[in-house]
Amino acid sequence: MSHIVDAHVAYIKTISDLNQDKAELLERIKRLEEALEGTVKWIVHLADSGDAGFWDVEKQSEIIAARAALKKESKP
Repeated sequence: MSHIVDAHVAYIKTISDLNQDKAELLERIKRLEEALEGTVKWIVHLADSGDAGFWDVEKQSEIIAARAALKKESKP
């Protein structure tokens, strides 16, 4: 019977650890999304100002990809 209890305790600990890992990852994702959004805004502002020459930031594949990634709804 003791081995059943031990297995159950180990299972509960694993679930707890996974929940903590998930919470940490979700927080990291949030920070990365905020950083990416800020970076995109800064690049667009720089391009629009003309201080970095004249180019169409909206055609840059990195900006297109960043915006697409930010639009996707995450369902963690």
